[in-house]
Amino acid sequence: MTWTGWTLPPLPPTAAGLRETLFAGTETVPLENAAGRIAAEAACPCPPGIPAVMPGERVTREAAEFLREYGFLRLKVLK
Repeated sequence: MTWTGWTLPPLPPTAAGLRETLFAGTETVPLENAAGRIAAEAACPCPPGIPAVMPGERVTREAAEFLREYGFLRLKVLK
């Protein structure tokens, strides 16, 4: 999806329910280790202000690369 010059990654697949995600143990990992893991919090670069991943979604390689371009270094994921 393109938004005024930004190309957003495809929507990541949902891997866990919101309740399960919010009550699960978490850890913060380097972004390069986050692909394939389940996000524990929203990662929302600005602009465009649209989350690349939401809690419970599996972090894709495309989403991780998108976040790295915006300066994200770490991401909170489920243990």
